[in-house]
Amino acid sequence: MRILHTSDWHAGKAWKGQSRLDELEVVLDDLASVVERERVDLVLMTGDVFDTSSPSAEAERLVFRFFRRVGQLRVPSVVIAGNHDSPARVEAWAQLAELAQVTACGVVKPHDQGGCVTLDVASGERVVVGMVPFVGPSQFLSAEELGASPDDAGARYARRMERLVTGISAGFRADAVNILMAHTHLQGAAVGTSERRVHVAEAWAADPGMLPPTAQYVALGHIHRHQQIVGAPVPTWYAGAPMQLDFGEEGEPKAWNLVDAQPGQPAHVEPRPYAGARPLRTVTVTAAELI
Repeated sequence: MRILHTSDWHAGKAWKGQSRLDELEVVLDDLASVVERERVDLVLMTGDVFDTSSPSAEAERLVFRFFRRVGQLRVPSVVIAGNHDSPARVEAWAQLAELAQVTACGVVKPHDQGGCVTLDVASGERVVVGMVPFVGPSQFLSAEELGASPDDAGARYARRMERLVTGISAGFRADAVNILMAHTHLQGAAVGTSERRVHVAEAWAADPGMLPPTAQYVALGHIHRHQQIVGAPVPTWYAGAPMQLDFGEEGEPKAWNLVDAQPGQPAHVEPRPYAGARPLRTVTVTAAELI
């Protein structure tokens, strides 16, 4: 089974007053071509589809056009909400997106009530995808718990995240490729400069050791730097963002993952560079050169 893992598109993001939808359009056109050319069986999008909870019509049109094109290839997609997305909005358009073979999950659900989806893909194989959209500290902890010492509050958050992941992965099957998707911060992840700092504080980072060993691959979103989490029990990757989102990411390569997986075996992961986004570059000139 061949899987394409992408994340953190932030469709509709304007930076320094400049829209970047034209760049994202080229990126998504290239990804759709890859799905067809590489005979991809499944597309995973691990959150922050949009940059705001109320995206523009242009941003929605661009995103939905990509998923419709992929659906016309009879390739299913699975999407989870990130911290920039509106969970309620994702749940609303998910009902219509099913017509394009898109499963979208905006809120956490038990594995047997929508938290896991089982798909039979074109290769003839079966995949079970566990979905963990973004869960902030305030969704897990009471005001009293949030007011505790940072160490205590962080430990409680990590334990509850572990219980959540364990419950979702209870839907995994031995005869299928098992994938866990999550929009979260794991310990050991290298954080860039473009993430919302309140959502990537180390106190709210979960232990990668809590990830299910029964998964063939763990697909992560939230951190914008493309990277593998080395301390995880199975292949675990942040796909990162498809473009450099501020000058703190200048020179940083951006990539998505092409994942080959089969039941009972760790997945093989091949990073591929994104095509279409303009790299950010600092140019230094003298005052004389400006005259």
